Amino acid sequence: MWNDIQFREEMITRTFQLIDNELESLCFLNDPPMLRNTEPDHIRNITTTSLQIELKNRAPVYTRLLEEMVNAKSTKQKIAKGVMQPREAIKVVSPAAIILKSRVPSMNAWPLRNAIALQHGGCSTMALARLSRQNVTSHPSQLAAVTDKMGIGHDSSVQSLKVTNEAVLGQLHILTNVEKLLNAEEQHITLEERSDMSNGDSPLTQQEMEHHIQPHIHESTKEDVHIRTKYSEDLFNSAMEKLLKQCADSSTQLTREMVGKVKSELNDGRCRGYQIVGDNVDLLLKVRMMASDRQNRDIHWFHIFILLDEVSGLHLESIPQSLDDVSLSDFLPDHNLTKTLQDNFVVLWTRVITKWIPALQVLRPAVIHHIPHEYQHGMSHKSSYVMGGLLFKNENLSEDIIDILKTLQDRYVPTIECDNTKRVLEQVFFGGDQLTEERARNAQRSLMDGDSLFDMLQGLVPKNEDWHAFRIAFEKIIKLLRKPESAGETGTYFCNATLTNNSNAKKDALNEYRFVREPFNLYVDVYIVSATLNYLGLSKIEDVQVPQTVADGNLLTQRIWLHGLVRKMVQKYVTLTEQVSDVQDKFQEVIQRPVFLCRAENCEHGPFVYKKARDNHEARKHSYIQPAENVESSKSDSKDSDDYIFNYGCLFMTLGLLLRNADDAVKEGDGPRIINMWRAFLLIYRKEGNTKYAVASLHLIALLKGILSPRDAHRLTWNRTVNRRGGKGKRVSNDFHLENLNLVLTNALKHLGVNLNESTAAREANALQYTKDIVTTFTGDLGIKKPKGYHKKLASEKDFITLLSEVHIKCQMFSFQIGREFRSFPKISRNVFSGLKVGSLKDWIVKWKKRWAEEQRLLNTVKN
Repeated sequence: MWNDIQFREEMITRTFQLIDNELESLCFLNDPPMLRNTEPDHIRNITTTSLQIELKNRAPVYTRLLEEMVNAKSTKQKIAKGVMQPREAIKVVSPAAIILKSRVPSMNAWPLRNAIALQHGGCSTMALARLSRQNVTSHPSQLAAVTDKMGIGHDSSVQSLKVTNEAVLGQLHILTNVEKLLNAEEQHITLEERSDMSNGDSPLTQQEMEHHIQPHIHESTKEDVHIRTKYSEDLFNSAMEKLLKQCADSSTQLTREMVGKVKSELNDGRCRGYQIVGDNVDLLLKVRMMASDRQNRDIHWFHIFILLDEVSGLHLESIPQSLDDVSLSDFLPDHNLTKTLQDNFVVLWTRVITKWIPALQVLRPAVIHHIPHEYQHGMSHKSSYVMGGLLFKNENLSEDIIDILKTLQDRYVPTIECDNTKRVLEQVFFGGDQLTEERARNAQRSLMDGDSLFDMLQGLVPKNEDWHAFRIAFEKIIKLLRKPESAGETGTYFCNATLTNNSNAKKDALNEYRFVREPFNLYVDVYIVSATLNYLGLSKIEDVQVPQTVADGNLLTQRIWLHGLVRKMVQKYVTLTEQVSDVQDKFQEVIQRPVFLCRAENCEHGPFVYKKARDNHEARKHSYIQPAENVESSKSDSKDSDDYIFNYGCLFMTLGLLLRNADDAVKEGDGPRIINMWRAFLLIYRKEGNTKYAVASLHLIALLKGILSPRDAHRLTWNRTVNRRGGKGKRVSNDFHLENLNLVLTNALKHLGVNLNESTAAREANALQYTKDIVTTFTGDLGIKKPKGYHKKLASEKDFITLLSEVHIKCQMFSFQIGREFRSFPKISRNVFSGLKVGSLKDWIVKWKKRWAEEQRLLNTVKN
């Protein structure tokens, strides 16, 4: 029958008519399809699967025809079974959407999504225009209009949180004043009963409030009675309604206990806090034809995002601490810190040896891959953050950083209007790298003559983020361990890099951080395995054996055995506890420095701080000559009793484990462990002459121990990282996340070319969150997986075996032999803090503590 031409033509005509009817129905305005909706939220949420379902339901013949045309036989079999992955479905959905746009230009959602993804990937405006002619993408003008829409209300969720917090915190502020009034008079406030008070039908007017609250106080404090005149009517009424309801439920007398109960209820209903993270976006635009009025543009704009707190600290006290109560030794690492670090090092060591030693791989299930902490469950969830957009100011200019702080304070800091003056209700953390934090603090210091905390820009608390700081620590450590002249000395960093022909390991440690870190971590693994073999008295990793009772035991048995063995190794090769104790002892000696008195009778001079000064005084004034000490005429010819090659290996492992622990703490979102690393790196920054980051570390400790309230210190400790995807061990530092956002934004701004101005730049920055979400969804639909960013074990296994042979067999680095030494590292100490001048360290801490304590006292005076 199909051979009948007339019948065949009729069937084809009817089929096409059916498809035409389907498409006509699909494009109806009365029942608009997905492809007609070009709202930003819809474009962000549209997926291949949802569009495929709609096409099958509303245009089954059209969809079936496309499936037959684009799919191979094997794919058709999957479709018949109802099994079809999004990356297979897109072969149908994408051409279907292109055809529908050709038919009805307003069916534009899918081409818009294509255009957003392509522009994000670097596609030029001209290329998008070409593709729009083929209906693959939207025209650049349409894309710009949608991008404008995506940027509207980009930070509205944070603004909503601010308004809510202002209402709650404002009422708390009023109730605190009522509480102070009660405390001052040591009596209660009498409230007249009101018949309709308990059912709360209507809000009280100002007159009703004044009538129902009659405080009996002394005439001298009468001006404090009219608390309501200090605040807005709505805010005051809201607070009084809660107080009156509490009195109606309890009695007719208002007591301090009732006020405290209302405050507690308000605190329970508070929204979570948030913090701001910002940094400059630097862009150099070069012109092709330069003229006097057409020059290269060097752009420096300030980019921010707002991160919602994952840990609130509302269960803690909100009264600020005093820096005067903090002792000098509290700024330094202590025994508790080194004990915690030692426990962390044991876990990190077990991960290395169970990875590289074959016999120990059976114990890998017993290894702790995620060091537990208080909020480990919450830290595994995806973080919530909002793009704050661009501020067209340069943080490097004094007047601009002040404008930046003013703008951020106005936008995001909860405030209240009280006595015709704006008051800060709650401070918001403002994070960035050391430069941003330092300039923000200096800007605030320049406004210390303000009349209120708001005028002094104290609504923001500048803080240092972690990625930049730990990267600086990495640079200083590499400088200690890497010297080009050691290329011929077996076992050293540079020799390892030369032996494996790894040019990345020789690059600049700061600017090429990610390239240098990978070989450095491999070398740390080599030293750890070599030390393990030395401790066990073995020469090859194949000789290591696990007792059968341990191999056959449960996970707890295996973990106890493994940790017990490794702990002894850590105690032998990583003597951080003794090193910190030595620093603390010397520091206490400096603090409690003895004084020297003149030994002449009735001498009024002195006391003398230094013994030599006393001796000089006695010789000059009293002709008293200090007898010479008994010194042998000949120098002792005893030999040096140290092994400096062994010291180099121990130092390398200790510093490597410190850096690895810092990285692991960030990945887990372990706030206290991150702070511990700041405290450890404080002495390294100071010893290596990086004054700015040493001060940054000291200021962070001062904030936590003596400036902030326990509640805010808890927030500062725990809310330091972002989880961008969800899952354990997936977190990154706030400033590292901002660096990635800046990279995306910079690429978007470059593509604007000559059209780059503040208006177009703001459009791109405000829409950045939508853009990232759309690209992420699109990438998932296509079945494309993002590269992990690290090499697998096989890629470095050959280098590991080569280096282990050099370090363990040829160099015998951890086989202690007196008198050995690398020429490039003469007399190197295994003490991480060797060379630290404790006397100047004490004076330096005293200077900064005194400055910050004076500022704190001034701010408390203004606040009160």
